[in-house]
Amino acid sequence: RDVRAYFIREGSGDKFTAKRVPIGDLAGKIPGVPAMQRIADLFGKKLVYFEVEEGSVDFIDGAVLSGSDTIFVNVNSTRPHIRILGHEMVHALRFSHPQVYQALTKHLTPYLDQAGMLEFSIKRSKEGMKDPALILEEAIADIVGDRFGESSFWQMMADENPSMFQQLARIVL
Repeated sequence: RDVRAYFIREGSGDKFTAKRVPIGDLAGKIPGVPAMQRIADLFGKKLVYFEVEEGSVDFIDGAVLSGSDTIFVNVNSTRPHIRILGHEMVHALRFSHPQVYQALTKHLTPYLDQAGMLEFSIKRSKEGMKDPALILEEAIADIVGDRFGESSFWQMMADENPSMFQQLARIVL
């Protein structure tokens, strides 16, 4: 089935159009697809790969929509796809389990470098993102995405905040 998406970034003339890439077309082209699918399955999510259509701006690595169980990953992103999956899982967590998302945010916020966060906030603000809660969400999603595949990250979270980690584990189990 051919699925296409069209998006215009609010406040700009940027146009984004993309089409679904069947998983069978990815064999041998993108490493880790089976592992990513297993991770998505664990969280009850569907994984859909897309590619940006020619002539479109390419500024979206991934997406998840409120109320959806689907995570979209750009096959041509320069970022590791496991990182994109982890990043989008944080957004999905906010939509589906806001209390667990809040606990995760509270736990990870002290790890944010304040000078880096100021720079990140200014950059996001210039891109049109003004809500501090959404900027923080992006920062937390970046942390989780960057460390998503590292067992030491999950072990640290389990050691430092067992209650929050158990809440995350219950979602998976």
